[in-house]
Amino acid sequence: MLKKIMGLCLVLFIFYFDTADCEIISEKHITQLSGSFVPYSLTKSPDSKSVAFVNQVGKKQCVIVDGKEGKQYDLILEITYTKARVNPTTSVIIKTQVGDHIKFSPDSQRIAYKARVDMKWCVVIDGKEEWGYGDIDLHTLIFSPDSKRVAYIVDDGKKWCVVIDGKEEKKYDDMDKDSLVFSPDSKRVAYVVHDGKNWCAVIDGKEEKGYDGILKGTLIFSPDSKRVAYVVRVGNKWCAVIDGKEGKKYDYIDKGSLIFSPDSQRIAYKAKVGMKWCVVIDRKEEKEYDGILAGTLTFSPDSKRVAYVVDNGKNWCAVIDGKEGKGYDDIDKGSLIFSPDSQRVAYVVRVGKKVCVVIDGKEEKEYNGIIAGTLTFSPDSKRVAYVAFQASFIFNERVKSPFDF
Repeated sequence: MLKKIMGLCLVLFIFYFDTADCEIISEKHITQLSGSFVPYSLTKSPDSKSVAFVNQVGKKQCVIVDGKEGKQYDLILEITYTKARVNPTTSVIIKTQVGDHIKFSPDSQRIAYKARVDMKWCVVIDGKEEWGYGDIDLHTLIFSPDSKRVAYIVDDGKKWCVVIDGKEEKKYDDMDKDSLVFSPDSKRVAYVVHDGKNWCAVIDGKEEKGYDGILKGTLIFSPDSKRVAYVVRVGNKWCAVIDGKEGKKYDYIDKGSLIFSPDSQRIAYKAKVGMKWCVVIDRKEEKEYDGILAGTLTFSPDSKRVAYVVDNGKNWCAVIDGKEGKGYDDIDKGSLIFSPDSQRVAYVVRVGKKVCVVIDGKEEKEYNGIIAGTLTFSPDSKRVAYVAFQASFIFNERVKSPFDF
């Protein structure tokens, strides 16, 4: 019954696009899906030129990449079906996939997945098997930026360890499964572990000082790969550790805010002081605010300037080089950008029910909407472009703008 339902959904999907009023600009045949491909396994490469999926062959499974079938294994991808009741008379089938199953390298030339033979698991990288491990968490598998190296985390049932280029590192009681990272130049590796007493960062195989906790998602390398930073918990306080040196302790440090400048010489993050927030740049605190919009803290391309968006208690404004701009009802958090030459700044604001772009402190024409992510400077920094619309909607026989709903 499930196969019939999935088949019907596929037919309806194709029918919809066959009858849609659209123009095909270009198309290219990439691969042919077999009738026995395993749902949820379809994966495309970063360059969108290759496709891989898991194929069911009797009681075995294999990975097919661009039409080429790999070795068959007992299990590669397992889908579980759970019956869930919506109300006393109706129930549905929920399909649950377990983990990530196929990984392409950044250059799209390499592929990795885990496979099981009997009750033993291995990692298959470019068709070559790496054995000798218990549970393998494939979502932790990463290729280096240059695509030449591979690292992942394994569990032997008692301890955890990182495997780098086929070689096991030291085993630990626990690990932060999301911390494993290569440096931008692909030469260094870092991750977070628990030794039974404390959490510590392991950088190039060497353990740093132990702490009560290390904030998830904060372990980063500088763009030049020479420096390392992360956020730690000491008691009920938090501080940034930069090149092994602890900074001032704060009530909290926002995990998504810790960043290096493009030239790797400067560092900034967002810290909480009591009920206020401030930006810390090169260990110096800026003015405190009611809030700092997440994801807005940024350095200019030349690393000399800093900008972010704050809540000053009345409205939102951009702070550029420590100076507050005009306040607005809202500022699009993903829109604050510097020009390539670092001399200009632009962002999207909301004024009542309209939106507009602010360039170098000057407001452009107002629109009903501006498409997120379209604001950009020209390479020579002299021009600005974005996608805007003046669309209105008919609701209850009245003309409405998007912000009326």
